[in-house]
Amino acid sequence: MSTSTSKPVVVIFVMYCLVLPLTIFALECYTGTDKQCILTDFSKIENGCGTTDSTKCRCAQFKFACTSDDTACTQAEKDRKTVQWAYMITTDDVCNEMKQVPSIYQQLKCCNTNKCNRPKSKEVKCINTFGGDDAQQRK
Repeated sequence: MSTSTSKPVVVIFVMYCLVLPLTIFALECYTGTDKQCILTDFSKIENGCGTTDSTKCRCAQFKFACTSDDTACTQAEKDRKTVQWAYMITTDDVCNEMKQVPSIYQQLKCCNTNKCNRPKSKEVKCINTFGGDDAQQRK
């Protein structure tokens, strides 16, 4: 009798501990710049990183120089060619392409763990779409 009662427990254990982690890939990445930054769970956004295979998603951070056509920069920053940090989610293929142009994507880091592209400066204030204070989560 004890074997028949243990089967549902085993099935539940297998489903929640072994199968679900393989089918659900949640990646939390920062997006934006030093001026405006958002922490988002991209598992909740269909094709959030540009592919249907969420295991190929990567968080990225890099420095870039403001150019005349850059919408993330003010006119003064464009005029001075200000260098600032950018944060994004992308695919591993795009990350590899970005690595081929280090003059544009300076100090590029691509990673695939939650919050791995966190802004280095604690002065950067990010909106946390999960609720709570991002500064506390970044300690």
